[in-house]
Amino acid sequence: MLRAFIPGLMIGFCLAFAPSCGRQCTPANCLGCCTVEGLCAPGVATDRCGVDGAECSSCAGTQSCTNGACEGPVGTGGGAGGGATGGGIGGGGGPVLETRLRLFITSVGYPGNMGGLAGADAHCNTAAQAANKGGTWRAFLSSGSEDALARMAEVGPWYQETNTGNFVKTFNNKANLTTAALETLYVDEQGNGSQFSPSKYWSGTLQTGLRSTGTCMGWTTTTGSAGTGQSGYWDNDNVVHYCSESLPIVCFEQ
Repeated sequence: MLRAFIPGLMIGFCLAFAPSCGRQCTPANCLGCCTVEGLCAPGVATDRCGVDGAECSSCAGTQSCTNGACEGPVGTGGGAGGGATGGGIGGGGGPVLETRLRLFITSVGYPGNMGGLAGADAHCNTAAQAANKGGTWRAFLSSGSEDALARMAEVGPWYQETNTGNFVKTFNNKANLTTAALETLYVDEQGNGSQFSPSKYWSGTLQTGLRSTGTCMGWTTTTGSAGTGQSGYWDNDNVVHYCSESLPIVCFEQ
């Protein structure tokens, strides 16, 4: 259960039953890694890589951050035979860690003429960069020829990241995108509660993850109407929304 969001105010909030919420980053309140400033980072960026509240690491050279550990060519990060955290080819490293991908609702709305799916994806990446999230993002939108579910390259799980550094698991995996979300979609790219209450968003998508009949001509026009979702579903908003309106979009890290 989450603390109620005060209407009209963009305030920080904590998860109920999480006594460590709001304190300095520790293994007890951070699934990712702790920065030198004491903030909880997702732990998936090459310059902030880590897991379970450990101090964030900066991966060297061409290494990448995979499952909270810096990995690179054979001979670095553990190599053949693997070290404690490297886990290279044939490695005997530590336990396999769960990837923590993120999602958010954009803090601003867009009319239906977003420049197609590519334009919507650009909105997601611009919002993520403005919030210093890094990563690569795609909008959960369908067009007349492409299904939103098929656009998701990753398989999850996906979390909403609050401005207190907490991660709220929202979808277990890609299959979960066709059923009820584990938690209401309510967090924007800055980690605040969505200003749209209840949280509504463009989708053009049925609950199956497949395209619906209304997509603002593939998100290129302000004429007509399009499918919308609410709170954690893709097609349960029973109000007709015209493409000339401005609604947010839901962005998934890939």
